[in-house]
Amino acid sequence: MTFRNIVLIRHKVANYRKWKTVFDAYGEARREHGCEQVHVFRRADNPKELVVMMIWSDLGKAREYVVSDDLRGMLADAPLALPRFGRDSNV
Repeated sequence: MTFRNIVLIRHKVANYRKWKTVFDAYGEARREHGCEQVHVFRRADNPKELVVMMIWSDLGKAREYVVSDDLRGMLADAPLALPRFGRDSNV
């Protein structure tokens, strides 16, 4: 069995539509870092709370993206409440 390299990011957004526009604009940067798939989950009782699941071809590239200027730029441009990052001990 092969396990996928998955990064989960939890956000609380101020405005989902604006956030999604910025998030989509950074899609090419994610793909250049090896991101193969993205899934955005919204809470039914609070649609401003999100979990973003990104699937990566290479764990090393995922680690590079998490500390990249591309991610920092997206976070600076997106209308977020304070982001909360959790790290698995293997990431």
